[in-house]
Amino acid sequence: MELLAALGVLAVLAAALLPLVFHAVRIGRRTACMTNLRQLHLAAVRYAHERNGLLPDRQLWQHPTRLTHSMVPYLSLPDSGEPTGLTCREDDRSLRSIMDYRRTYSLNLYASGSHLGKPDAHATLVRVIGVPERLQNVRLPAQMAFFMDGARNEEGGASPSLSEGDLDRVTFPHQEQAAVVYLDGRVALYRRAALLSDPVRTAPFWGGER
Repeated sequence: MELLAALGVLAVLAAALLPLVFHAVRIGRRTACMTNLRQLHLAAVRYAHERNGLLPDRQLWQHPTRLTHSMVPYLSLPDSGEPTGLTCREDDRSLRSIMDYRRTYSLNLYASGSHLGKPDAHATLVRVIGVPERLQNVRLPAQMAFFMDGARNEEGGASPSLSEGDLDRVTFPHQEQAAVVYLDGRVALYRRAALLSDPVRTAPFWGGER
């Protein structure tokens, strides 16, 4: 009888503590994700500084072998099949590929300086709307997104880059929030409604001048 009572007490305690444990795990994963984004920011800034301010390549920034246009040399990453600083542990749909690292983050398309190592196909649009191709041309670094929790591609992984048209495919792994790092290194969490409130190319979030 006493054993049953003790087991009952333990069951009640476990039921009370389990939500706290899960909450602590989520907080830890969210903190790790934001740290990952800060590291991506630092790597991208180093990449740019060594290329006269040229922002990362929107397709090859995470590529393990196209190192001329990749940020991989500026990151401490293990074998490409392992979870890395490119992976948010709260997002379970990271893509395993022989062509790049498992990754759940995407680059703001308008914060890219080239595409597949060549001048960006959006170069004319970039000039028209005032989005910079080089770090030193960024007018509002505290308001322009750099990297964030990624948008799903056709294979179910994260697209290398995203724009305002991809917001309906962005994952919100942190209790319906997505993490974003800005060009000045600030990291913030946004709910879907907040990101969708002004999803136009000329918004500062995408690098617009206003």
